[in-house]
Amino acid sequence: AYRQRFGEGEIDPVKLAAVRGDFYTEFVRAASALVRSRGKKLQVHLHAEAFRPELTFGQQHGMPVNIEFQWRRWIEEGLVDEVHLRTSWFEAAEDPLGAAETSKSKLSNALADPIVNDMLAVAQQHQLPVTLNRYIGRAAALPEYLDDIVRAQQDGRIDRFDVYEYFDVAQASPDKPGLTPKGERLAGLKARWSQIQSG
Repeated sequence: AYRQRFGEGEIDPVKLAAVRGDFYTEFVRAASALVRSRGKKLQVHLHAEAFRPELTFGQQHGMPVNIEFQWRRWIEEGLVDEVHLRTSWFEAAEDPLGAAETSKSKLSNALADPIVNDMLAVAQQHQLPVTLNRYIGRAAALPEYLDDIVRAQQDGRIDRFDVYEYFDVAQASPDKPGLTPKGERLAGLKARWSQIQSG
């Protein structure tokens, strides 16, 4: 496919990534058609840390760099019904838990990122609901994380908040049935949710 489009000669990695991206977009088209034929909605995960032109820590460690993820094209072609947005993937490596100051994991910084703003703007333009994914077990301390839920609710561009991962909220125990809360996270989430519900 690369040779058909660009001919012979040395392979340009950026052009090769675009060719592979076209094949991936074909997969998204097929998946969208199949999902919708079953009366369901297609939600795509947009990784603001990984779907960007410059190489980042998260992209380097978690995403293939030889494929162009054409997220804007998926939305503009109407293949997507919902967006699941992750602003950072490996913030614990950059903002160690317990550090005096967080930067990568701070929601205000994440929402100021140009790629994040672009993704939110495109989703808004196409009236797609956005779920914000935030790690609860990473760098941000619990009070800051609970405040993030309110910040996301007040943002206007974000419709839902994904508390991720539940393993960091409660875990199964071999000693007793049910789930055992991990630290104060579950109680904190319940209390903050009650506050939000009461207005």
